[in-house]
Amino acid sequence: MFVEGGDPLDVPVESLTAIPIFEPKHREEFRSPAAASPRGLSLTLKRFPGHTPLVSSQPGPPSPEAEELRPILVTLDYTQFDTDTPAPAATRELHVGCIRTSQLSPKKTVEFSLDSTASLQHKGFSIEPSRGSVERGQTKTISISWVPPADFDPDHPLMVSALLQLRGDVKETYKVIFVAQVVT
Repeated sequence: MFVEGGDPLDVPVESLTAIPIFEPKHREEFRSPAAASPRGLSLTLKRFPGHTPLVSSQPGPPSPEAEELRPILVTLDYTQFDTDTPAPAATRELHVGCIRTSQLSPKKTVEFSLDSTASLQHKGFSIEPSRGSVERGQTKTISISWVPPADFDPDHPLMVSALLQLRGDVKETYKVIFVAQVVT
């Protein structure tokens, strides 16, 4: 089972930056002695506030909740050149698939369902199909379109989420984060 599509979620949690070691305000940060350069620079490991590291510093296995929910970001840009003429809907696609294997499996299909479709429709989203099944070795396309509702404030992007569940031999849950905005 797999889901393809959406935007990359390679959020930089930690960054290696070059900071002069002679600046007193940076002396408290971690420095890698092997990364010191002849110009008086060292590589500094910076942690950004508000971001959880992808690699935990805590020993032991990750919690089950962290393993089950996988994020998918879907951004939709509604391009409006003329305020008098309605523009076409912003569209994106997700692909749900099932890999064909030589192993015997009790389930021959993967079922998928996206929850909160009524709430998403109220906010201008259209998702087809919101549920269905995929045969082994096949993929199915989920089409997502968005037209801003009448009460939408173009100065503030819309952010909503819904859970996409895939059920086959195992159950996988994805948190699909929809971010929609009007571009003029």
